[in-house]
Amino acid sequence: MLRLLFLLLFIVFSSEAEDIKSQETHYLPVDWVNQIVATKGTPSYLYAATLFGVYKSEDKGVIWQTENDGLKSLIINVLLIANKDIYAATDEGVFIKEIDSSLWEKVGLSDIFVYSLANFGETVYAGAIDKIWRSRDSGKNWELAKECVGTILSIVTTNGCILAVSYEKGVFVSYDKGESWENIGPKDMGARDLVIKGNNLCLATEKGFMVTEDWDNNWKELNYGLFSKELQTITLTEDRLYVGSLLGGVFQSKDCGESWEAINTGLDNTNIRHLFIDPDNEKKIYAATEKGIYITETGGVDWKPSKLVRIEENPPLPITPESVRERMEKLGIPPPAEEGEKEAKEE
Repeated sequence: MLRLLFLLLFIVFSSEAEDIKSQETHYLPVDWVNQIVATKGTPSYLYAATLFGVYKSEDKGVIWQTENDGLKSLIINVLLIANKDIYAATDEGVFIKEIDSSLWEKVGLSDIFVYSLANFGETVYAGAIDKIWRSRDSGKNWELAKECVGTILSIVTTNGCILAVSYEKGVFVSYDKGESWENIGPKDMGARDLVIKGNNLCLATEKGFMVTEDWDNNWKELNYGLFSKELQTITLTEDRLYVGSLLGGVFQSKDCGESWEAINTGLDNTNIRHLFIDPDNEKKIYAATEKGIYITETGGVDWKPSKLVRIEENPPLPITPESVRERMEKLGIPPPAEEGEKEAKEE
């Protein structure tokens, strides 16, 4: 009987709900964040790639604003800051804008799902399914640099070489700006992300942390303390490694991966899509999760959510017994008794 009454109340108040929706601006959490990047120098801006577009922060993540003018798709897979430009890889190709501009322009790779971006000087590389693309003119024209490589989820450029991380086939290395490539494995490990620490290549895979000291197909697994081995991202400071996992949150290692410890206090979501370390403060780390951005200023001792939101004028209002009861109270209508209260009165 109580459920039927709530249903009738829902019908009665539906028109009122429409009026509320048309009058209010609602701030809703941006749930799925894929990546965080930052400009160099002063001022420094943060950018977040989300499933609701690109967000920019001018105050280290306190306030975020959208920067989506000109984008044909708001599904942003990855961002790249190269010189004075910022690139956005979407499910409808690559877009570019100047950092000081607010308008995006499409520059190529239409209908290609781009998973990763990196630059080597003026040349930009894009990782896709089974292909690595290359542009020598700021994205205006693209050429095929390598094919049959699996899904390229990460590209790193350093010390005159390019490293591309293939989910299926491991790491590809090029020492000649992408003209030729060598595969150094490990294959079938679900490789996702890579950093270089000293002479070591450190790899985050879906089967744990792996490292090679000779840049050859000679990898070893180091998973002591990793209770969640399905890793998605890796980053580092001078003395520590950090990895983000699918279910276990963030882990740190102080001995180059020999042992790991979880650092998740305050993390309400432990699906870590990306980790970014503030270039001005290595204890300040940003974690991109499927439930927004979390920030630590203590090197992972504790985390706090960032107030990253998206604005919707007319989101669906939740209709629950609690919301109906609250609305009735605002209108001065006595709400119906709860089941327990009803039974007590009948006795």
